[in-house]
Amino acid sequence: MNKKCFDNGLFTNVLLCLFGIIGLALMFIKCFSVQAWKDEIYTLTIISYNYKDMLDAIARDVHPPLYYLILKAVVDFAKTVCPEVNTVLLSRIVSMMPFVLFMLINGTLIKESFGSKVALMFAFMITFMPKFMLYNITIRMYSLGWLSVTLTYLMYYRIVFEKRDRYLVFSLCALAAMYTHYFAAVSVAVLLMHMFVLLCWERRSILRLCTSMFGMLVCYVPWFFIALQQMGRVFEDYWIPPLSIRTFLGAASFVVCPPINNDYYDGLICLAVAVLYLYSWIRLWNKNKRLLFFSVTGFNMVAITALFGIVISFIYRPIFIARYLMPSMGSFWLSYAVWIKEADDRDKSIIKIGLIFFLVLGMISTILFEQRSLLVLLS
Repeated sequence: MNKKCFDNGLFTNVLLCLFGIIGLALMFIKCFSVQAWKDEIYTLTIISYNYKDMLDAIARDVHPPLYYLILKAVVDFAKTVCPEVNTVLLSRIVSMMPFVLFMLINGTLIKESFGSKVALMFAFMITFMPKFMLYNITIRMYSLGWLSVTLTYLMYYRIVFEKRDRYLVFSLCALAAMYTHYFAAVSVAVLLMHMFVLLCWERRSILRLCTSMFGMLVCYVPWFFIALQQMGRVFEDYWIPPLSIRTFLGAASFVVCPPINNDYYDGLICLAVAVLYLYSWIRLWNKNKRLLFFSVTGFNMVAITALFGIVISFIYRPIFIARYLMPSMGSFWLSYAVWIKEADDRDKSIIKIGLIFFLVLGMISTILFEQRSLLVLLS
């Protein structure tokens, strides 16, 4: 496809809609599965309580409350309107809504900031890359987690690189991540560290950032002490099995590999993605070092979050499993796609190779998603 095609707004919007419709159709078909994974059963049980009992139960659990509150509000409203509504189906549809919302954001804000090529590449990735379809219909907080973290990452770009005043939206998105999943909060902390370093390096004011961070801390106070109690229970006793050196490969394969459950192929796929990433960084180093820093930030939001979880698990007790990286995976794939913004004729061949590689990866992931039961995919 030539440049004129990509620059054509109608063409881009049609492709974005096509990706969204295909993704929604495939996920919606799977939503009718009556099978529920054990964590989903817990979610469905907890939202059946009244609000007081639900918050008490959440406080005794190991996750923040935002996802449960949203899901319960939607389910209760739907049951008021239509008492016969299928709670499992409705809950899966609620989990799909972050995907729908971000496809709209992708066609507007991301397209505006990075251009049509990046928007199309990223739309394909959040639709067909491994784990997105699965966790976008899982009755857990992972889709809300990746939405809030990726929006925080996007606002970071708009503030630092486009010099727009988006601190309020940035803070709200970061807070949503913190109230959704603790490893989403870790990913936000990684982003904040990179943002602080870049602003200091460029000798720009950090007053607004520090004010934003202070506001986040103040708004997190209502949950902070409950979070400490939850963390205390986790370190005393938690169900996650002991970690091993294979945990590193497991974390990497979770992010980029279809569920083929073959270490050899997983290793090759991880290596191929690493090579494509390295190439994109080399090209950005030569053309746009600030965009390179943005890309490295998105990569580190996955890598450092994984490293943090693994290190804490080895020092204290196991608290990390690969699916806790799901909230940061939107940032990971956007951080790869953005280099296309600076691509030129020299990059055409590697872009085509990358597109073919990701197309095959997406096809395998989609076929396995449709063929296997949710319980098998989530096990």
